[in-house]
Amino acid sequence: MANTRYKDVLLKAGKHTGKIAKAELTTSQYCQNNKNPNGDCLSVWVDVYNTYNERKRLFDNIPVNNLLKLNELTDSLALAPCSSASEIVERYDLEGQTVGVIVDVYTSKAGKKSNIVRSYDSLKEETFETSKDEYDDIPF
Repeated sequence: MANTRYKDVLLKAGKHTGKIAKAELTTSQYCQNNKNPNGDCLSVWVDVYNTYNERKRLFDNIPVNNLLKLNELTDSLALAPCSSASEIVERYDLEGQTVGVIVDVYTSKAGKKSNIVRSYDSLKEETFETSKDEYDDIPF
């Protein structure tokens, strides 16, 4: 295994599997807006390992008013949806949970590339099973 710090690893864009290292309510200036003036957010740290077993730690601050992304997180963990970030923290122990993350590669104005969490996704593969008889009565 290479002696690589997690910051030096760049993951390919796409779906990855990670483990939640930390999840807590906090504030971030990047989450401030008219509906969230304090910048309250759910800070989620996700550790993802590449094919060389090098760790990349992804930091995701989900604004408390972004219920879509908050519930993407709970859905990816096969947990019931919640109405707030504080409800997620109160109901569930997220640390150590395995989660599906959709990762993007971000390039800063200075040209430095890094990874960001675009969204969360289920680890289960979606399959649709139908029986042949189900379509027998459809006139085509």
